[in-house]
Amino acid sequence: MYVRITRGRFQPERIDDVEALSSDIAEAIKILPGFLGYQGGVDRNTSTIVAISNWEDRGSAEFPPRQTRRRPRSHHRTRSAGARRNL
Repeated sequence: MYVRITRGRFQPERIDDVEALSSDIAEAIKILPGFLGYQGGVDRNTSTIVAISNWEDRGSAEFPPRQTRRRPRSHHRTRSAGARRNL
């Protein structure tokens, strides 16, 4: 099993949008090959978000972010929430 950890920052005033977005992201990655599980969290004090996902193999864990953009609504909501991904 492989674990992928993605961290990001968001504008503090957009916390409600970011929290709503978390379930959209979880749904988008569930359809990817090798997916095993997902956990996400938001820290309101530091305006950061973390996503931890489990994968069957390294190749599945290293999917490019654009693969989750098959759902245009999720991608649009990420940008409108002011979220930025940190790798």
